[in-house]
Amino acid sequence: MIGRLIFCLFFLLLPSFSFAQDFTLQHFQQLKTNPPLKKQFEAVVRQTVHQLYFPDEPVPSLKLDSWFSKPLPLFVTVKKKDRIRACMGSVLPQTAHLADELKQKIRLAFLQDIRNPPIKKEELEGSRVYVTAVGALVPVSHPENLNPFREGIYLKWGGKEALYLPGEAKTLAYALKQIRGKAGISSREPALIYKFKTSSVEVDLFK
Repeated sequence: MIGRLIFCLFFLLLPSFSFAQDFTLQHFQQLKTNPPLKKQFEAVVRQTVHQLYFPDEPVPSLKLDSWFSKPLPLFVTVKKKDRIRACMGSVLPQTAHLADELKQKIRLAFLQDIRNPPIKKEELEGSRVYVTAVGALVPVSHPENLNPFREGIYLKWGGKEALYLPGEAKTLAYALKQIRGKAGISSREPALIYKFKTSSVEVDLFK
């Protein structure tokens, strides 16, 4: 099945990466230079969350730009203060349209991150949503040159795989140790290492 889900900092089998993702970040970064587009994006996030917790309340229909018709791989991270409350995503798109991808990942992050209980309605206030687009995977021959603050790290050996998003690890040594543990790859086993760039936007649910 193409584009299986990844729990941030959590092991899950993934497919091979045949999807051409070089355009992904360029496309996603338009949010930072196009205020009307960013406003639509934030509206999708807020409306999706609202419908999860207040399904009986009517919501206005959204008229979205054609920008949302592209298929892009996304991660959705929910933070409460400085703590990651939930995170779900995939390195390949699972739907044909970015809007649908965004809605899917929001539902999964808020309600189906198996490492944490579903986010409750009373937790919404003060929570922030970070949406991250994933760029192309680049093989790494010298892992000591990785920068876990600026680059994501993907580790693979056989059928074992795991990843870290940028900024989730305190040090490179900590990141590599943790990611091997999550993937079930011992320190004695070789592993293929990849880095990837990301682009993220933050959405305040109640702004």
